[in-house]
Amino acid sequence: MFDNESEAKKVVVDDRSPKTNSRADINKTIVIGATAIGAMVVVFVLAIMFMLFFGSQKVDNTGGKFGGLQNPNKLTDPPPVLSQDIEEEYQSRPSMDSATPEMLEVTSLKFLSKGDFTGLDAFLAEQMALYKNLEDDEGQGMEDWRDRFDLLRSDVAKAINIRKDGNPSKTFAEFTEPKILAAAVAWSPVSVKSDAFVDWSSFILPKPVSDDIRLRVADLESPNEMLAQINETSSTRYYDLAAYDMTISGYDVRLIIVGDQFGYYRPWTLQDLDNQLNREIWTKSAIREVKNALDPWTSLDSVLSLPQRSDESIAETETMRIEHPEWFDKDGLYIGPSNEGTVLPAESQNPNEEEPIFLEPEPEDGVDNQEDARGEESTAGDTVSIDNTAT
Repeated sequence: MFDNESEAKKVVVDDRSPKTNSRADINKTIVIGATAIGAMVVVFVLAIMFMLFFGSQKVDNTGGKFGGLQNPNKLTDPPPVLSQDIEEEYQSRPSMDSATPEMLEVTSLKFLSKGDFTGLDAFLAEQMALYKNLEDDEGQGMEDWRDRFDLLRSDVAKAINIRKDGNPSKTFAEFTEPKILAAAVAWSPVSVKSDAFVDWSSFILPKPVSDDIRLRVADLESPNEMLAQINETSSTRYYDLAAYDMTISGYDVRLIIVGDQFGYYRPWTLQDLDNQLNREIWTKSAIREVKNALDPWTSLDSVLSLPQRSDESIAETETMRIEHPEWFDKDGLYIGPSNEGTVLPAESQNPNEEEPIFLEPEPEDGVDNQEDARGEESTAGDTVSIDNTAT
């Protein structure tokens, strides 16, 4: 059949199936791929070891080194701050002079008059890091402001967060600085401070519509006598009294603050210096009646509004003070033409006999309960303006 044996062998070789050849190629590819992957893994492991080895070496000059974390101990171990360093830094500060407390007082009142509690906190933090205490006799006699900074900033934080407080009336009784308390009272909505005052005949006014309440220390002739009168009518004994005058929406008022034996202050009463506010509306007892008449979905702040007092009314009061000084007591509080030298009882200081105004407010949308509603500030769109004068 074949010419010779070699041709027969050739035919046999050429007759092998193509399937057998394909399997061999696959096996060969697998072997080559596995070898390549193994080589890459080895190179990668060696590279990591190389970087870790050289990265852990301590060298003085880190520039130009191979990549990696250079001297990690220098990153995780900052230089220690010694007590000696702190003392040297403190001693290098300038000392407070006798004029510094007055400057701090005046500047603080400016921030508080504008309701800028955040700005006041930044100012106090800056001053806290600036001065050191005086150590001589003058320093002993001067009020130690540096030790008071923490207490002042704590009161500022209370004023900033009081609207979010679950029990603001309690917080209003935990201030240690009367002037910060006075500003917190002035700039808080009625719903937040309606239960803060001890005196039920006290006025309670909405937040000012102007941007400055001109907060200043009241000039009382006999503060100790006033404190004694308060203690006679109170079941709680108070040991200090502070008074601040302010102008809220054009109305001059005076806030009387009392302090307990632990050094905490709370609002006692807010007085109308010019007898221009309607007592049937703006006292604690009258506001409580309005509050009780509201439904759970209506905010107290949305139904009480105190518009800015007119320039004509302010001018008339100034003229009255000049022409009739006898109508005001020794501390500048209006007492009326027929009551010279006598402070009128709270219930008789309303010159007209108006009936109390009860509003029929519309529920606010999106307010689920009264507590949420009290936290919302009144806006021009949903505020009901009511007669607020006593003329």
